[in-house]
Amino acid sequence: MNEIEYLKDTLRKLTGFDAEHYKERPFKRRVRVRMRARKVESFKEYAELLMRDREEIRKLLDTLTINVSRFFRNKETFDFIEKHIFPLFPDGLRIWSAGCATGEEPYSLAILLMENRKEKNSKILASDIDENALKKAQEGIYPLLSFTETPDYIKNTYFMEIEDGKWEIKESVKELVEFHCFDLAKIPGDFRDFDIIMCRNVLIYLSREFQENLIREFHRRLKDGGFLILGKVEMLVGDTRDLFYALEPKERVYRKL
Repeated sequence: MNEIEYLKDTLRKLTGFDAEHYKERPFKRRVRVRMRARKVESFKEYAELLMRDREEIRKLLDTLTINVSRFFRNKETFDFIEKHIFPLFPDGLRIWSAGCATGEEPYSLAILLMENRKEKNSKILASDIDENALKKAQEGIYPLLSFTETPDYIKNTYFMEIEDGKWEIKESVKELVEFHCFDLAKIPGDFRDFDIIMCRNVLIYLSREFQENLIREFHRRLKDGGFLILGKVEMLVGDTRDLFYALEPKERVYRKL
């Protein structure tokens, strides 16, 4: 077993994070960021550091999972959902926000449901592999930086300023979102029958083979005619292009065939 495989195996045993699905180049690049910070020379030495330093495990996972988000990020995508998808579901929606990081995306969807009076009979499930990110999501407290794409009306209606520069999301929004911690390689069986799956800016870090497998899994877990929404720089790959119709290619909105 070479050094990088030894590190991946150690990480999997310590955290359950399977780096085999991660593209090799960005994986090594992000690991080296932490190696430089800890003045470690080799992947093997860094793996041994992880075995004795749980705080470093947390910092590495933060680096690998890149928990950077904002409310209504790429607002054009949310505008399209509101105008063209929500009207198709008069009786509520079941939505999955996959790779939700610290919660800005699923909470944005919850606010959008409330703005359109569709919160009744609707449910948003949100998932991520990073437990620390999910704890922040459940706390629901955000800095002003998270609102750079959010209209003031939305911020003032659905959040409360609790101290200078810190805003807490209201309980009525929280109630619409249920958070779960798991790897997308091991999706629970009850994650199914969704009207919308949003998985943005996750696929770009995964191997091509795993991208295809994951998109097929999303297809199986969507209801007939359900919608898959990817990030602006992502797209369907391989045979998965035959599973969906590109409803709005610019916003990466696809409909299950």
